Amino acid sequence: MLLVRWSVHSKQNKECVIMVKKILVLFRDKFFHWRISDMLRQNYGQYTSIENGICSFLYNSKNALDIVERFKKGGYDYLVIMGSFQMSDVFCKNGIRVLWPEWVKEDDHSKIEFYDMHARQGYRLVRFRQIKSFTNDTLEFED
Repeated sequence: MLLVRWSVHSKQNKECVIMVKKILVLFRDKFFHWRISDMLRQNYGQYTSIENGICSFLYNSKNALDIVERFKKGGYDYLVIMGSFQMSDVFCKNGIRVLWPEWVKEDDHSKIEFYDMHARQGYRLVRFRQIKSFTNDTLEFED
């Protein structure tokens, strides 16, 4: 929560309370952080608190439990991570609200935000979806 105070006239003070979302963003590559941070602020407000971290180990359950502990100690509201589906299941089962970045294929070079060298395909970030659960090897989303 952020308390903002301002004065319209010298004798009149006003206060406004702004609810700040605290989001932990973990990716392998620093390149994604600028775009993801920008879109999160568009979706959750300019006062969104975003902690970016580089995480080179996003694929096993022990590391997922380490991330759960970091998330809870930090008092975060959401987690944005590109990891395995099984890791997302661990997060959901531990009460963490996970935002999954949704990318679409993009052929216009001026709009490409990520280029997959192996697939020779460009992508751009369009939105975040909150993961509800992971069942039968499929992610289920809130929306």
